[in-house]
Parts: sequence; structure tokens; C-alpha cells
Amino acid sequence: MLVAWLCPEEAEPGKCPRVTISVLKQYRKQITERRGNANCSIEGLLTYTSDKKETPGRVKLAKTGKTEYGNTIFADFYDEYFSVCLDSRKFRTEFKHERGREFSVKKEVSDVSETSDYHRSDNPAAAGRFLAQYFKIKGEKDSTTTRNNISKMKSLDKRLSEVQKELEGHDAGLFKPGGRHVRQGRNTMHRFNAEHLDCIRNLKADITATLIKLDEALNRVKRISSCERKTRKSRKDKQQRLKNKRQKQERIDTGMMEMLDAIAPNRADPITEDMIDAQAVRSLNLRKATYVFEHPTTCKPDIWRTG
Repeated sequence: MLVAWLCPEEAEPGKCPRVTISVLKQYRKQITERRGNANCSIEGLLTYTSDKKETPGRVKLAKTGKTEYGNTIFADFYDEYFSVCLDSRKFRTEFKHERGREFSVKKEVSDVSETSDYHRSDNPAAAGRFLAQYFKIKGEKDSTTTRNNISKMKSLDKRLSEVQKELEGHDAGLFKPGGRHVRQGRNTMHRFNAEHLDCIRNLKADITATLIKLDEALNRVKRISSCERKTRKSRKDKQQRLKNKRQKQERIDTGMMEMLDAIAPNRADPITEDMIDAQAVRSLNLRKATYVFEHPTTCKPDIWRTG
């Protein structure tokens, strides 16, 4: 049961006076007026009947990011919301819920912002250099890099849209019927939502502008890479034709030498008919015989006559 030590000297030994709403409001007013007094802290306002004293949500030795963030918003949230619930247990539950909600939103927006800044940086895997008006195209891999960054930026935009939808839905529930005035005790929540909705809109605008530039850069990379690919293919085809022609001539020269070694092993330069063995010519196989007609000396029909 919720109790408060308002006047310890007037309380019965071992008992605590009942706390009414009017008494709590009066004591809260005194706390506000005497804020400078160390004995009038928020932790001294409420306690439970158990031996272990607990604060309404503030953590004295915060070690995690969530609890540290909770301590930064505790005072404002307490001043705004406790007058509505007037229940320490309920306040503690609501504060922990709001602390977790705000911290998760804040962390998500911060992560998206950092990731977006990375993708716009000059890292080789990022798209920073493609955002310039004139950038140097290094090769066909630039199109892959650009497409990857476009996909990741769209993923970031989707994450922001989900957070924005969640914040807008939560913020709509903070207003009275009619949607003109914020309900009592919800101003800190509304301020947080409004601040981060503005931040999300700015981030989405930056991401949209980046996506437009990356689409233009991708089109330019594709266009220039396609021209370079055609030029390279034409050059490669020409090189291949020259290579095939050279290899064909080498095969002809090799076959010619094999044919001459078979029919004129003791030849000199120039080769005469006396140096050619007609019997060897008639015993040539089909592959070597074809080179007889290509040689300027051996193509004469006299060498085919029987001796």
C-alpha cells in the first residue's frame, strides 16, 4: 500500500498515515517550492511498506544505455506525469515502458543516421564518389557498387517509415478527442515524438535526394560501361582474328617443313628438282601431300611421274 512520511513526528510508532490525493498534491507543491532542499528529493517522496526502499524508476548507479537515458528524462517525466497517476507503482511501470519506447526509437533513428552517413562517405564500398556531379568511372564494378548502395538506402528508408508510422500512431493517442489539445501528463511524450518525427522527415529527405543521385549515377555507369564493353568486344574480336590468322600460318609453315623433310632431306636453298625424291612424294599421306601444291618448287607435275 502506498504510504508517505509527511510528518514523522506526528505518526504513531510503527505506523504510517494514510495518503490521500489532496495530501499528495499539497506535499508535491511543497516539494516544488523547496526544490533546493536536499531533504525534499523525489526519492524521499514515496516509498513502499517493504523494508527495501525503491525509487519510482530512477536508477542511482546506471550502467546501461537505457538506464542512463532514463535518468536524463526522469525529472521531467515525473513532474509531468505523476500528478496524473498519483500511484508510485503505476508511475514506475509507466516510466519504464516510456523509457524503453523512447530509447528504442532514439537508438533506431541514430543507427539509421549513422548507416546513411556511411553509405554517403568516401569508403570504396560506399557511394560517396557517385554523388558528385562529375565522377570517374573505374569499371563495370561501379554499377554493382551503385546498385548495392541503392538497395541499402531503400532498406534504411523502409526502417524509418516503420518508426515514423509507430510514432505517429502513438502521438495520435496522446491528444484529447478532437485532436487539438494534448492530454494531461503527456506533454513530454508529445515533445519526444514531435522532435524525432522531424528528425525522421529530414533523414528521409536526405535519403530520397541520395537515391535520386544514385539512380542518375547508375544510368551513367551503365551507359558508359555498355559503350566500353562494345569497344572491348570489337577490339577482342579483331585480336582473335589476327591470332587465328597467325596460328594458321604457323601450322602451314610447320606442315611445309615436315613435307620438305620427307621428300628432300638433303635440300639446299633454293630447292631444285634433283633434290626431290619422287618416290617419297608418291608415298606422302594426304595431310602432307596438300603442301606439295603450295610449295613453289614441288608443285610441278613432272615429279609425279614414275621413274
